[in-house]
Amino acid sequence: MTPASPHDGVVGFYLARPQLTAAAGFEKGKNYTVLIKATVDSVSAITAHTFQIEAEVDANVVSGTVATVTNLTNLPTMPTDWLTASGLKADAVTEIQNGLALEATLTAMKGAGWTDETLVAIKAALDAIDLSGVAAAVWAAAVRTLTQSAASVVAVVSGSDITCQRGDSLSISLTDVGALTGYSKVYFTVKRDYDDADTAAIIQIEKTAGLKYINGAAGTPANGSLTIDDEATGNITIALDEVETAKLDPGVYVYDVQVVRAAGTVSTLTEGVFNVSADVTRATT
Repeated sequence: MTPASPHDGVVGFYLARPQLTAAAGFEKGKNYTVLIKATVDSVSAITAHTFQIEAEVDANVVSGTVATVTNLTNLPTMPTDWLTASGLKADAVTEIQNGLALEATLTAMKGAGWTDETLVAIKAALDAIDLSGVAAAVWAAAVRTLTQSAASVVAVVSGSDITCQRGDSLSISLTDVGALTGYSKVYFTVKRDYDDADTAAIIQIEKTAGLKYINGAAGTPANGSLTIDDEATGNITIALDEVETAKLDPGVYVYDVQVVRAAGTVSTLTEGVFNVSADVTRATT
């Protein structure tokens, strides 16, 4: 490495900058000697200077510019506990926690009464349940008839249509409408519309009062009756004299049977359509 000098033969101070590159064979940690030759007043002298390269000479270093590095090799191993919680910024911790299930969420999922059950333990418990004989037991079970106490709940029975011939004596038998045990009043009512008042009823007969209303007017009690044939099952017979049916206009109406019990409860036992057909012969006696 002997750079040419443009100042040969000229007295003065000179500065030389040698370029050390890996290509020239310079390596980190090795000693190198620089020889300096000078002539002063016709006297030649040579001096030596020894130095050691402390930094790695890299072929990527050219004129002070570092080329783009795409791969890092020979990096040291990260020390244990080098990255600590206190060394992380708060926003980094927030990003890490974002989307993770919090303890409160997991506790809510477990529900009240949860102790130390695990998914593995739950699966084992479910697998241990023996269902092999359930289907066979169900199919082999004897047929049972379900019964219900009418004193607590009275189910509404879908009633049948009733047809009344105008001018004829009317007798209607309704069976199994529901237990009448504990009744205080039992009503049979026919109306044009569900929202009509009882006083506007086409027919209303009450067990203890007889015929209350006919065509929206007060009726003659003895001309209508409601008889309980079987209180337990709810078999009743409704009768209306021909002089009263003669007052009815042919048409389609609605009816129901309702019971008021001594305890104060009210139940509709059956309901349906009440048809009044016109008569041809109008004789009533």
